[in-house]
Amino acid sequence: MSLDDIFKPSTLPVSKRVVPNRLVKISLYEHLAKFSGGPPNRHHFALYSQWAQHPWGMIFTGNTQVSGTHLTLGRDLLVPTEVTEESAKPWSELADIMKQQNGLALMQLSHGGRQSSILIGGRPLTQPPLAPSAVGVAPKHLGRINKIVNRIVFPTPKEMSLEDIDQVVQDFTRGAELAFKAGFDGIELHAAHGYMLSQWLSPKANCRTDEYSCNPTSNALRLLQRIATSIRAATPSSFVLGIKLNASDYITAKDSAEEEEIELQQARAREHISAIASWEMFDFIEVSGGDYQRIEFMSNRQATFAALSESVLNTLTTQFASSPEKRPLVLLTGGLTSPSTLHSVKADLLGLGRAAILTPDLPTLLRAAPADPNSAKFTRNFTRIPELSNPLPFDIPLVGAGVATAWYTLSMRELAACWDEKRIYWPPYHLGPIAAVVEMWLWNVEKGSFKVRAIWVHAVTAVVVALTAYWYYMLWF
Repeated sequence: MSLDDIFKPSTLPVSKRVVPNRLVKISLYEHLAKFSGGPPNRHHFALYSQWAQHPWGMIFTGNTQVSGTHLTLGRDLLVPTEVTEESAKPWSELADIMKQQNGLALMQLSHGGRQSSILIGGRPLTQPPLAPSAVGVAPKHLGRINKIVNRIVFPTPKEMSLEDIDQVVQDFTRGAELAFKAGFDGIELHAAHGYMLSQWLSPKANCRTDEYSCNPTSNALRLLQRIATSIRAATPSSFVLGIKLNASDYITAKDSAEEEEIELQQARAREHISAIASWEMFDFIEVSGGDYQRIEFMSNRQATFAALSESVLNTLTTQFASSPEKRPLVLLTGGLTSPSTLHSVKADLLGLGRAAILTPDLPTLLRAAPADPNSAKFTRNFTRIPELSNPLPFDIPLVGAGVATAWYTLSMRELAACWDEKRIYWPPYHLGPIAAVVEMWLWNVEKGSFKVRAIWVHAVTAVVVALTAYWYYMLWF
């Protein structure tokens, strides 16, 4: 895609809505609601006001949970159990803010599944999460300490019954009804990053042998198709419906030497996406990746998925050769950090997450002064990217990814505070990894701030190291 094409509008194939340009502020983990989950609040309104003053083609909410018993890391946006005039009010306020520049406002709907932790998932400690099969989150290629952490945080889930599956369909449909009632232009189903919907597609998580088994493709996609059909029946034809799919479920080979295996996995991805596109219910398909078993996808988000995105685009173009207007658009997310990366990728829409945190005014900057492909600025990152690392004396990739999540979460809080206080925004590059984690978790939603002092950093570090050593001793000796 050339830089000139970025600001050309695109028409979505099913809803027929027009996306003003190709730049999409994708969903992010915000950690701004009350700890047990809830509706958007003043912090969300301030944060999205920052993005909404710039001409993004689409703006997505953070991943909004449809089940109060399957939260992710706390402070999730949460669909209310009943959609009423009153319960929809804060969502309506958020939708109005997001549409200030005439871009489309979408709500992302998600269910944690087996990646809902034991401590802050919204359930009693003795109640396991639900999942397609009783298979826990268990990295196979990592060390003992990381496995211990996962064993404690993510217990073995309970295999879902048919009644549980029916409830999930109802929960996602209720989320779509909330989005429509509140004035959002549509929703995106989160079937990526190892959450519930992606678990049905993955042989790592789905070992069932019934009609919801991982093979054949029709079985693996059965729940998704039921949810999409239900949402389409509950909303008008102009309602946008998208889906976020997981590249890492299809790319499990360890290194580039396994090219034949990688090709087989990408073929499976294309088969799933082709089947989903054939339903003619989705306006776009987002290609992303990473889960709590493949942390490298979460902590090193370069343009890892560009090859798969191009492959998907080619597959769908061939599939819809006779009716190109029906082809769902392909949205690529990950690693788009400079004008050159925007220029080089093959996708219809360009998804920016962390880049949108660091440079919330990116659409305005690109429109006002597009970079010359022959200049050094063309390959330079939009802004400085922080260098974050695991603060512990041993390697726990989940902790390393959590440090990055914490730092960007604090950056969003600072972005919101700058709107409220009418200050110029600058990301908190001064924060170290431990300070970022402590400040993220000890934040007060009412006061809107918590400043880390050195004593907190030392205390938390000592507790984390001591607990990890104790778990290691008890479980392995």
